[in-house]
Amino acid sequence: MPPLRERKEDLPELIRFFLKKYGAEQEKEMKEPDAEVWDALLAYNYKGNIRELKNVIERLVVLSEDGTVSLEDLPDQFFEKKMPVKESFSGSSLKEVRVQAEKELILEVLQMQQCKTKETPEHLGISERQLFNKLKEYEIDLKKLKMKQKEK
Repeated sequence: MPPLRERKEDLPELIRFFLKKYGAEQEKEMKEPDAEVWDALLAYNYKGNIRELKNVIERLVVLSEDGTVSLEDLPDQFFEKKMPVKESFSGSSLKEVRVQAEKELILEVLQMQQCKTKETPEHLGISERQLFNKLKEYEIDLKKLKMKQKEK
């Protein structure tokens, strides 16, 4: 099955389904998102595929007030602008670029999975042991990362 970013036409139906599902779980009657929220949800490339979409919608439902989904409740990655490769990696060796990209991806997936080390390796296509080795190699402190997430 192709990734979600290649099946954008499926997103509206999936978004509505998860809004209804998680709304029922939270005992909230969810309203249809406004145009800005729809645009953001439809434009985003869900690297974590359906799981990432589910997590995003569940977050929106939990954070919603009176069943209204707000643009401010979307995760930060919906608004981050990536620098072009030439600018962000200029003067770097291939190894430095790989290390930087790998670290950024691990951090992004950890945040998406709320620092769950059992689910993160699956999204990255590595073993749990490899993940812990990478965390050590890149000096990623899970405790600090979890605390940052709780602050948000």
